[in-house]
Amino acid sequence: MELIGMPLSPFVKKCELLLREKGLEFTYRQISPLIDQDQYFEHSPLGKMPILLDGDIALPDSSAIAVYLDGIAPDPKVIPDDPRQRAWVIWLEEYSDSILLSLSSGLFFARFIGPRLLGLPVDEDGANKILAQSMPPAFDYLESQLKIAGDYLSPSGYSLADIAVSSQICMFERAGETVDASRWPLLAQWMGRIRTRPAFQACLAEEERFFDVWQNTDTYLPKDGAAAVTQLGR
Repeated sequence: MELIGMPLSPFVKKCELLLREKGLEFTYRQISPLIDQDQYFEHSPLGKMPILLDGDIALPDSSAIAVYLDGIAPDPKVIPDDPRQRAWVIWLEEYSDSILLSLSSGLFFARFIGPRLLGLPVDEDGANKILAQSMPPAFDYLESQLKIAGDYLSPSGYSLADIAVSSQICMFERAGETVDASRWPLLAQWMGRIRTRPAFQACLAEEERFFDVWQNTDTYLPKDGAAAVTQLGR
């Protein structure tokens, strides 16, 4: 199998975590949608990341990839069989991919994408607005779910919900923030548990390496920064 994408993307990270948690062998084509758009459109009508290639199949969506990987490698299973728990995990993944994405990508745009790709000044006013208005209700919701579920976001244990949410919080942290343990103690403890997982540590190492290159060279600068911003992926 081959995973195509940029480690800074929470959607690519979601798929990398799935592959690593399941112990599947894969190659990682770390290209940028910002400059390598033709390689994305070859496999995805949306031109977005991630893409998973496995033989004659090309899957261009992280949720579809999750379903596929859980089907071909069900140990460990991250999408529960129980209908209620399964539905809840899928809902939390969607919550992560929509609400948390707007939070994490907004911060990352204000502090990195805008300045790095579009030549805009760092937008701390925009970042502070997100932190004051958007972040608290989102984190309050996650805190409330952990009060119900326990150590992980589903009573079934570590699941796709944890993988999706932790991938978004990675981008939140990459933008310079942390989960306030005094306000969201369960969420902070949950993130601490996530960080101890070998698959997560391996993903962070890849992200750090890529981020250093992305920040310090022109390798991943696009020809058209405005168009590139639309390709954060899903």
